This record gives sequence, structure tokens and C-alpha cells, in this order.
Amino acid sequence: MQERLGPDEVQVFLLAPERSLAPELLAAYDALLSSEERERRDRLRSAAARHRFVAARALVRTTLSRFAGVEPADWAFTTTDHGRPEVHHPELAGRLRFNLSHTRGLVACGVTWERELGIDVEDAARKTRPLALARRFFAPAEVADIEAAGAERHERFLAYWTLKEAYLKARGLGLRIPLAQVAFALEAPGRPRAAFGPRVEDDPSSWQFALERPSPRHLLAVAVRRRDEPDLAVRVRDCVPLVA
Repeated sequence: MQERLGPDEVQVFLLAPERSLAPELLAAYDALLSSEERERRDRLRSAAARHRFVAARALVRTTLSRFAGVEPADWAFTTTDHGRPEVHHPELAGRLRFNLSHTRGLVACGVTWERELGIDVEDAARKTRPLALARRFFAPAEVADIEAAGAERHERFLAYWTLKEAYLKARGLGLRIPLAQVAFALEAPGRPRAAFGPRVEDDPSSWQFALERPSPRHLLAVAVRRRDEPDLAVRVRDCVPLVA
């Protein structure tokens, strides 16, 4: 049954790839892939990476099919000049927008109507050099905040990093936007605010950001373009493609 995606909401579907290890389910996921996706899968060296890729592509396809009358295997995709994937469909191109992110232990797919959207997930268990990286890439206020965070430096660094990645993915311009020109304030839990430097050429008031902890191990950031309207509803849901 087709689900409703309201014009004032973003839905984010989460999949822990370890939950979809059953051979028959993996075979069903693989059957959804295009020939180009299978070629990309086969170029991956490790079984874990191949499994994560197949699960991610199945998540995208089944998520889009929740809200449109297209079978999961029938979706076609194109990429922008900077590599962002988009729906390629005569009626839905440019309207049904999605963004995908994955890290060890989690895949996330966000979907919305006719809005720029970026999703990023990060594994908080991975090792970082928070001060060294922040001093090289972040805005001065963010660096000062991380320096003052003490034992929470790693967590605070990842919060900023995840938000920046989500915004850059939403814009679809990659590192043409310097990270230090996108500065976040984290005073309100879950409701970050952004300020943009002159090289960004964008209005921060037209964006809504969310930062969540979907598991004890992971951070999730959402960046979505908002019009002159109240806040959008951001709904995060666990799922297993083709099951629930």
C-alpha cells in the first residue's frame, strides 16, 4: 500500500545492514539492482562493503516506492555534475527528492517533495583527531567550542562534521563550499542553527537542520531547504526493506 509523504515533511528511513543478512533477503535485494549498480557492487573488495552497498541501494529503491507508484526494481537514476544522485523519471524527476548516507552499522535514506535535502550519518566509534581537523577546516567559534568540550571533544567534533556534510550534500556542490564558511551553533539540542560566510552565497534562514542520535553508536544530521513557512516535520523510522 502506498504511503503518504506530506509536502511539509521529511522522512528518514534507517537500516542496520546486519539486520538483513538472511541469504534469501540479500538475494531479493540484489534482484532489485540495475546492471550498473551490480558492476559497482562487484568492484568493492570486501564482502561487508558489498553487503552494505546492496542494502543501501535496496533501501533507496524501496523507500521511494513507498510514496510513488513505481516498483523498486523500476527506478532509474541520474547524477548531477557534482555526483549527487537524483530520480530519473518522466513525472517525478525534480519532485521526489532523496539523499542517502551510510557508515559502518547504519544506512539512512531521506526523502521529501521538491526540496533540497542532505542526510549524513557518522559512526561515533571511529577514531578522529578532533582538534587537528577542526583547526584546519572549521570556523573559529566551532574550534573554540570543541576546545572547551574536554572529554566530549570527539562527540562535539562529529556533531559539527555531520551537519556540515548534510548541508554540502543538500547543495550538491561538494567541497566547492569551504567547511569553515558553514558555521553551526549547537545551543539547542537537536535544533542546530547555521551561519554562512560570504563564499557560500546562501541564506541560512532558508534551511532547517536536525541532529539526532539514532543509536548509541551513530549520529544523524538532516539539512532541508525550507520556504517561508513553519518548521517541517522530520520523521525518523527504522525499517528492513521488503519486510517492514
